[in-house]
Amino acid sequence: MRAARIRAGFTLKEAAGLIGYTWVAVQRWEKDVCLPKPGVLLHLRSVYGAEEPWGAHMVPARPHHIPLRLYSRTAIQKPRRV
Repeated sequence: MRAARIRAGFTLKEAAGLIGYTWVAVQRWEKDVCLPKPGVLLHLRSVYGAEEPWGAHMVPARPHHIPLRLYSRTAIQKPRRV
């Protein structure tokens, strides 16, 4: 992602301003600290002018040693009040 931004000629702050996020968020995505939402990836692709498909490697895969029921988003819910 960083390479695409640099190829497009944007600084972190310029890229962040174009997509409505902070430069810190863009930096975290570039360093694989966290992942942007899929819609943000599409927006970045158009802003950077990336022709080849990229970003598919950023979709997290479930590690095989973790059961799906523990990995899915539905398993991570706030406890209900009783």
